[in-house]
Amino acid sequence: MEPAAEERDLLNPKLTRRGTWIAALLLFALAFGFRLAGIGWGLPNEQRFQSLHPDEELIYLVGTQTPYLRPGFYNYGTLYFTLIHAANDAGMSYGWIPVGDDVPFWKTERAGIQTGRVISALSGAATVSLVFATLLLVTGSLGSFIGAIAMLLAPGHLVHSRFQTTDVFAAMLIALAAFLLIRAVKAAEAPSLKSVCAVGAVVGLAAGTKYAGILLLLPATYVLFSRGVSAKYYGALVGSTVIGFLLATPGVLLQTEAFMRGVTYEMGHTAAGHGLVFVDTPPGVIYHFWNSAEAFGFAPLLFGCAGLIWAVVSKKPWGIAAVLFCVAYFLAIGLAEVKFLRYVFPLLPFLALGLGYLAGRCHEEKGWKRVVTGAVILLVGVTSTTTGGAFVLTRLMSMPDPRDEAARWFKEDTPPDTKIGLVSDPWFYSPPLFPNIGLLASGDRLEAMAEHPRIVRYIPADGEKMDWDIRLLENPPDYIVFSSFEFLDHDRLSEPNFVAFIDEMKTLYDLVGIFWGPEPAFPKSGTNTEFDRDMLRVIMRERYPKTHDMMYIRPTICVFKLKNPD
Repeated sequence: MEPAAEERDLLNPKLTRRGTWIAALLLFALAFGFRLAGIGWGLPNEQRFQSLHPDEELIYLVGTQTPYLRPGFYNYGTLYFTLIHAANDAGMSYGWIPVGDDVPFWKTERAGIQTGRVISALSGAATVSLVFATLLLVTGSLGSFIGAIAMLLAPGHLVHSRFQTTDVFAAMLIALAAFLLIRAVKAAEAPSLKSVCAVGAVVGLAAGTKYAGILLLLPATYVLFSRGVSAKYYGALVGSTVIGFLLATPGVLLQTEAFMRGVTYEMGHTAAGHGLVFVDTPPGVIYHFWNSAEAFGFAPLLFGCAGLIWAVVSKKPWGIAAVLFCVAYFLAIGLAEVKFLRYVFPLLPFLALGLGYLAGRCHEEKGWKRVVTGAVILLVGVTSTTTGGAFVLTRLMSMPDPRDEAARWFKEDTPPDTKIGLVSDPWFYSPPLFPNIGLLASGDRLEAMAEHPRIVRYIPADGEKMDWDIRLLENPPDYIVFSSFEFLDHDRLSEPNFVAFIDEMKTLYDLVGIFWGPEPAFPKSGTNTEFDRDMLRVIMRERYPKTHDMMYIRPTICVFKLKNPD
């Protein structure tokens, strides 16, 4: 009697080696194409010589205007800077980055920043494929595809994949290390020295991009311990990690003093906070939970955590290794006072692994548990269509920015001799009322602003300027303009200067314009244009996204006009 043929599962087919490569490449192409949509957001242009992202100017200058391997800037590792430098040199040599005496620097910088953004987009797409490949080691093809799609659509990761910043590239290296580690865990035989050195090298490269990547040594050490290897394997792991780190950030040897200065500054910065942004906010372990929800989606976050917990409860060595890193990293960022959403990105590949494992395992166990698989698929899809989801945020990045729209309105619809008041130093959050509004130093920005006399920022004779200085209203300018970046933190803290300024301002000015949506909002003739702090709070908070480093792509700009004299 013939044995019964193995039941085929059309939803969860076994992939051949060739099929795996094809699927991974298709996922990469899909993820990369999606990340290219909106990648031109906020680039320098003829009216605004710097990017709307506050970090891209610094990263571009460090990455292109400093010597190779000796940038002198070590707030974080320098591997990403080296890649930017090499890519920009290639771009200037092969012509996609324009240079020359007749080429304005902003055009060179625009193409250079876009080149760095493409590196980030490639890194984000590679992370999707790495999640897929890693999941194939622990579950079937269905769960692997679901986890990879969740990573592809993770809204925070998607948005930041369009920025020239280190975070997505660092997360890709961590995802690569996770793949190598889990492959070592799942292998039938103990890992070879060669594979251990590969893991260590990637851990070193990750740490040489963002220093916290060194925490990958915890799961790597656990993996070696679980396989019962000899002491030489631990030595190989540490040695290859050191070599990888030195290759990524050779400045630790070439510019030791500058390296220590940068590391010390970054440690002090994360301990002290970031201005008012995170003052009196919940502790990091709570704050980063909500950051993770915004970066990955609330329902996908819960599914991802559930999958990782299931793996640990089931005593899966790969799950224990993954959770070891996640817990250590989460505690590291949770104890800091700086709580940017982008800090949770190294956790996202592991959350995608947990989500894919949960979906795949529930499908394989059949019965009622397949409802869970269906719920995962449904809620990943629903999450991507919400106001904070991948498709809406991509649409926002493909539309004209409200800062540019406000600057255009001032230029085209207000008399050129009117005065425009600013409540703080102009920067990335301000309408670009003059071209060099994104220079790195506030003094340089104020000096550039002085060439445009219609723009007013109150600075007392002693030079001790402060935000929301009520003395600006003693000789009130014709207009005042500010953004949600300037409003929200001062409002949350009821900062005294801010409260006094708003109370006085509402007696002198009318709210005449709100820039956020596809079209500016202007009050109709004869309607009430009075405002108060509560009204402004509603205007600023009902917009999205709200998290500080997600709001980069679309802050709210409010414009106020001096009341006509009675």
